[in-house]
Amino acid sequence: MMEEIKKPGLVETIKREAPQLATLLREMKEGLDVVRSKVEALTAKVKADSYPTADGMSYLEAKHLLLLSYCQCLVYYLLRKAKGFSIDGHPVVRSLVEIRMFLEKIRPIDKKLQYQIQKLTTGGASVAEQTLSEGKETEKSEDVSNYKPKPDLLADKMEDEPLDGVYRPPKFAPMSMDDKTSKQERDAARKEKHLLRQATENTYMKDVLDELEDRPEEIRDWHGAESKEQRKFMAQYERQQEVEEELFARAPRTKEDKKREKRLKSRSGLHGLTESFDDEFKFLDEDGEKPSSFGGSGRKSGGRSKRRKLHQSLFPFAMGNNSSSNTNLSNPKNRLLEEHHHHDKLKTHSPTSRVSFLRSPLPWLFMFLFFLPLILISTTGGGGRKTCSPTYPHLSIKDQTNSSSVLKDPEEHEEEEEDDDVPPRVPSLYPRRPRMFNTTLDHVVFGIAASSVLWETRKEYIKSWWRPGKTRGVVWIDKRVRTYRNEPLPQIRISQDTSRFRYTHPVGDRSAVRISRVVTETLRLGLKGVRWFVMGDDDTVFVVDNVVNVLSKYDHTQFYYVGSSSEAHVQNIFFSYSMAFGGGGFAISYALAVELSKMQDRCIQRYPGLYGSDDRIQACMTELGVPLTKEPGFHQYDVYGDLLGLLGAHPVAPLVTLHHIDVVQPIFPKMKRSRALRHLMSSAELDSASIFQQSICYDQSRFWSISVSWGFSVQIIRGIISPRELEMPSRTFLNWFRRADYIGYAFNTRPVSRHPCQRPFVFYVNSAKYDEGRRQVIGYYNLDKTRRFPGCRWRLDSPGKIDSVVVLKRPDPLRWHKSPRRDCCRVLPSRRNTTMYIWVGNCGDGEISELEHPKQ
Repeated sequence: MMEEIKKPGLVETIKREAPQLATLLREMKEGLDVVRSKVEALTAKVKADSYPTADGMSYLEAKHLLLLSYCQCLVYYLLRKAKGFSIDGHPVVRSLVEIRMFLEKIRPIDKKLQYQIQKLTTGGASVAEQTLSEGKETEKSEDVSNYKPKPDLLADKMEDEPLDGVYRPPKFAPMSMDDKTSKQERDAARKEKHLLRQATENTYMKDVLDELEDRPEEIRDWHGAESKEQRKFMAQYERQQEVEEELFARAPRTKEDKKREKRLKSRSGLHGLTESFDDEFKFLDEDGEKPSSFGGSGRKSGGRSKRRKLHQSLFPFAMGNNSSSNTNLSNPKNRLLEEHHHHDKLKTHSPTSRVSFLRSPLPWLFMFLFFLPLILISTTGGGGRKTCSPTYPHLSIKDQTNSSSVLKDPEEHEEEEEDDDVPPRVPSLYPRRPRMFNTTLDHVVFGIAASSVLWETRKEYIKSWWRPGKTRGVVWIDKRVRTYRNEPLPQIRISQDTSRFRYTHPVGDRSAVRISRVVTETLRLGLKGVRWFVMGDDDTVFVVDNVVNVLSKYDHTQFYYVGSSSEAHVQNIFFSYSMAFGGGGFAISYALAVELSKMQDRCIQRYPGLYGSDDRIQACMTELGVPLTKEPGFHQYDVYGDLLGLLGAHPVAPLVTLHHIDVVQPIFPKMKRSRALRHLMSSAELDSASIFQQSICYDQSRFWSISVSWGFSVQIIRGIISPRELEMPSRTFLNWFRRADYIGYAFNTRPVSRHPCQRPFVFYVNSAKYDEGRRQVIGYYNLDKTRRFPGCRWRLDSPGKIDSVVVLKRPDPLRWHKSPRRDCCRVLPSRRNTTMYIWVGNCGDGEISELEHPKQ
């Protein structure tokens, strides 16, 4: 190879400056010559038909040819890499993978033939060389020839039977299973395994590996120093959760598991942080029970503390703000638990303690102070009371419905003077409003509560629905984060310092105080032309057109608090059915936001024991006397698993929000969460009013039940299922609380069918476009082939023969200005057996969802 270099002087330069390179090139040339000579000889024999393969070939020959081909491909691969050529899509990579796969598959054959090959190779050696080689190999590796058949060790079957007639089992010669590895090697292997396990369990090493490999940050419910038992328990819990989500059923849990879980949670300190504006009920365990302690000592208190607890149970209104049992000013989520706890305490007290309690003058003093205002009010007859008449300069006289003064005609005024006993006319609490208000997207401002810890992940969710230049809003975050130029995101601001506010919840996070002031801080920016403030979390996805449609029904000059409760029944019980869950988003009218900003700081100080931010807002709304106006399109989704059952049977209402995107599976299979959201918004842009709206129809000829969730999925099921069942969400999801499954939802559900013939065939939307000629949206839905479809013995056509479904629909942006009704659908004739055409639209006169039975 050195001789082939043509440039003069270059050979001497290489020998002088890199003598090792010259040696390596010379050795490589010699090796290539040897390989070339052998390959040419083999090629000549093959061409001369010296290796006939009609009846097969020897295993060793096949293996040698594979190894030779592997070496050739490897050398060519290294040659291209050395010359700097690209190997992307080159056939040599495919050849290397193929040959390596073949070599891996023949390894079991090598294991079986190892003894025979070693016997043949060692049989021809001399006795001295064999003894020497055996002496060397006993220290290094195990000799396979020791496992050869040894007939001498078998028992002789021709022995005479004993004369005494007693059966004796045959005796087998003992076989030694000694380990050939030395004690030092075993200790070294054990030590290496122990060090590797310690390195993988070390928190610092995990963080270093995450930074090097650029992994996403792991969000856990366990914080603080974790023990080995806690890590083991969490790994077991995650495996159990995966099995439950795959089988759609809960695994049984023993009392020992529940006690162990409570004990580990009490050790772990804070069980979950509330950096985001989600309302996860983390101060309860998975069964909806309150842990016994949160790191307390557990000692029994003396008689004074018992009397104090009895005091608090009898007179909670007189204990001020320093008690967690204050039912007027404390955490409403723990109210039921605290009352039940104090009720049990009262049962355990003896009559002696009650008598000693009544002898104390302190309870009588509290009773006197409590009944004194009632006596004064009853004696004065309420004549000194003044009605609450707030004034709002930005509202007209017609809108001041809370004022006690009512405009009257002079004739009516004279009649009232004649008869003083007639009570004055009370103005309506809910004034009659027009059907729709001229609210546009410019009148809505979004306030998004975010966390700097999860910002890099959750900002992608905001990008999926945010419209730069059209939507207005602010992201309120706890500290400065990295931003990029021309990134399609709203304005980012840092929240004000809330350290002056008290926060006494044992397991929550005080960031809830900061998040509860998002509406007030957004109002104080002084934006012009604002009618509504819409608040949400950084993992809340808004359908902005539907937000405008929903808010257009209400008068922004009145007090409106619009939102929805949770889908989980347990969440609503312990929080409130009258509370708008902040993760699902809620809206506040401008008039209400002005009034809230005047008193919110004082209101927050009165509720230091509440858990989250949305229950603080609801407490302030209660003080203002404003109820929750429920809209079913705001979705909290306190569930795990697949949302197919919920989104495939969406209620007849516009979809406004989606929440807990990180907790549930991606909406579309084989997609990342952010990409799945962008894919969903591409359909919502064509007809946002109809996104996720369900239509039910039947294929008359094949006896199929069809459920269409427009812009999302089409489900085809064998047999006839009534619309009453199809409009119920199937339980493809799991509740946050194990005991709350099947009965823990605020709506009806149906189980996932386990019959192999009634498993739904799901078609997810692949693309959609608007046809201007037909003025229709054409959606293409493809079969999800990742699902397993067991065999069915019914004599019905299988929906698996359908590859794609084409859905035709005319957009209807004014559908929610009419009375709510589910769309109808019809199966259209098709020339292709693998494609189904479905029409979706407004129901005609007399059209219903039914299957017409054939006339007999």
